[in-house]
Amino acid sequence: MKHNSTLKSNAPKLALLFASLLLGLTSMAQVKPEDVVVKNNSFEQVFQSAIPANIKQLNAKQWVAKNFGDYKSVLQFEDEANHRIIIKGTMTIVNETGGKDGLTIETNHSLSFTFTIDSKDDRFRARIEDMNVHMIRNAYILGRKSNLTDKNLSCDEYLDLATDTLKIRLDLDKLQQDLDGLNAVDENNLSRKEKKMRKEAIAEVEKRIRGKQSDMKVTIENHQKQLAHLQQSLAALMNSLFASVNKNDDF
Repeated sequence: MKHNSTLKSNAPKLALLFASLLLGLTSMAQVKPEDVVVKNNSFEQVFQSAIPANIKQLNAKQWVAKNFGDYKSVLQFEDEANHRIIIKGTMTIVNETGGKDGLTIETNHSLSFTFTIDSKDDRFRARIEDMNVHMIRNAYILGRKSNLTDKNLSCDEYLDLATDTLKIRLDLDKLQQDLDGLNAVDENNLSRKEKKMRKEAIAEVEKRIRGKQSDMKVTIENHQKQLAHLQQSLAALMNSLFASVNKNDDF
């Protein structure tokens, strides 16, 4: 009986200790870039958190104000009773400047989205939807600006490598057919001049194939960079939100 009464008297302390341990574990939660998978122009993450829902709601509102400017200007919907916030946000995912020999290339990709934060007493969910990328790429040479790219894409389109490489693959297939046709010609039936022309034609087609293969490599590398930048940006956004929402500061 003494043992049981001791357990009962220590129950509140044990519960508090367990809650503290749980809070410590959840505070370490982190979204890794490779965990970010965009599908249907959306991505969501559910976080475990023992902070009361009303505190999460308040923390989320403060986080929005700090990261997206005036709270009221980005707010689309707020439900205090059910602890839901919906905002419209924009952030930069790529902002690079490079070049050489007097040529400067500036690249800026920004992401616009709808962000919904739903809070409950044991968890909260962050959902990003309606994701669109505005791609701008400008070249500067001798002080003159030339716009190379200015377009809007859904996030799925932005990450669609197959579409980006389709024309290159079709061009490669056509060039390979041309090369196969040239190689199939029987030289024994050709004059010296025709042999020379065939040899030059083969060299030209092979050169164009190498050029297209180089274009394919660059396109794939650019796609991988775009994917990495997007994943890093969304992971950082989610982790920033978690760090802010998952706190219970009474000061």
